[in-house]
Order: sequence, then C-alpha cells, then structure tokens
Amino acid sequence: CDCLAMLFGDPGAGKSLVALDMAASVASGIEWHGHTTKGGDVLYVAAEGISGQKSRLAAWERAYGLRANRLTFVAGAVDFMMAEDITDLLADIAELRPVLIVVDTLARSMPGGDENHQRDMGLLIESAERLREATGACVLFVHHTNRAGSYRGSSALLGAVSTSIEVSK
Repeated sequence: CDCLAMLFGDPGAGKSLVALDMAASVASGIEWHGHTTKGGDVLYVAAEGISGQKSRLAAWERAYGLRANRLTFVAGAVDFMMAEDITDLLADIAELRPVLIVVDTLARSMPGGDENHQRDMGLLIESAERLREATGACVLFVHHTNRAGSYRGSSALLGAVSTSIEVSK
C-alpha cells in the first residue's frame, strides 16, 4: 500500500483481466495468487471497456463464490494531466477509503498528453502521488508495451513506481 505501481503488457495479453482479478481479490480480502492482500475498498478507474470489466467481475464472483462489494468503478477517463480532475475525483470518493486505486489505462488517463515526454509523464505522476498521499492507497497504472517489449513512454514512470508487473500471454 501507499505506493505507485505499474502493470504492463502487450495488447491482448490480459492486463485488464489481471488488474481486475487483483482488485476483486483485494476488495474481497482474499489472497491474490499466493500473495496476502490488505483487504479494503478498491477504486477502479475504467477509462476503457467498463462493460467488459463488469461482466468479467460477475464471472470472477461466480468462480470464487464471493461478492467484491468493496470494489467501486468509475466509468470514463479521469484526466491525470488536469489537477481539477484529481480534485473532483478525491471529492467524489471522500467516503471511500481505498487501499488500491487501479487506473486502466495510463494512456487513456492522459488525453492530449505524450507518454514519451517527461513533462507530461511528470504531470501524470504528480496526480497519482496526490491520490496516493490523500488516500494512502496503492495507485496501479495499467499500461501498454512498446515495440521492443518494454513499457511505453518516458523513463520517469519506471523511476516513480515501486513495483512493476509484466503480463504476458
């Protein structure tokens, strides 16, 4: 908890499914693939594919026989380049005490920004840090790989995260 993290992989590798599995496990207070979780409220910012995530969650709940009642979705992008969007998000979740905030995907959370520019990535990281500081949650970005197979964009992101998880088929 209380960190920035990144989950990244190729298109179609299952990043969003892995992120949802993690989020639902934390929201249900169960282990996530052998790792102890700090159960609690989870906020899932679904900047793309909200309907797919809700159907995946229903399947997850059936498979585990649990309800992820502490998982809250925000549909649509929150612009991490705009300080007022983060202020609004913090006001909207004031009643929640998230231990995990999933941002799916990083690219959709910085419209008009350029992942390759350190300045733009710095604004995104600053917003994520603001969320982390205000909530004490782990802020997890779901992100894509580049053609070389590494995460896309400025190295500022790798410098800011304490954990990175690569998802592959």
